[in-house]
Amino acid sequence: MGEERDLESKLELEGAGLESQLVSTKPVSPFANYLVDTTAAWLYWTPVMTLTETLSGMESKEILKSRLMSIALHTFVGRPYGLFRQYWANLWNADASSSRLKKIMVDTSAQICFQVPTYSTILYFSGASLKEGVAALVTGLTVGTLSGRPFGYVQDKWRKLWGARPTLDE
Repeated sequence: MGEERDLESKLELEGAGLESQLVSTKPVSPFANYLVDTTAAWLYWTPVMTLTETLSGMESKEILKSRLMSIALHTFVGRPYGLFRQYWANLWNADASSSRLKKIMVDTSAQICFQVPTYSTILYFSGASLKEGVAALVTGLTVGTLSGRPFGYVQDKWRKLWGARPTLDE
């Protein structure tokens, strides 16, 4: 009987630990998810793409206009990208337990699918010439390909920091 009571006590303690873990992972509101994904995009892409456009030969005025447009655009596409990334990961059956290679493939392909039309639009409306636009797009796609996984990692860590559900990283 003593052993049975000890087992019950142990299960109660373990259950209490699990319960406290469940309480700490409360749902995040849609607005909070929107803010988290949008600010992750602003914080990551603004300096990365500023450097890309500088190296592509764009003028300071064009870069400033491009980055301001990007911040405005990310206000509308930051969360949809986060949702698309989750959808894409689900299609690939990828999650935190997936291999590093699978995570790279998911984040890179999601980034390319989403970035081409978005970045092309930004470059067009920022006044980049065809030569500057092509150079920036090629450079941007290269950076996007190389940054797909790093951005996914940053987005997931940013989400976790603010209590939102990560896609591929715990």
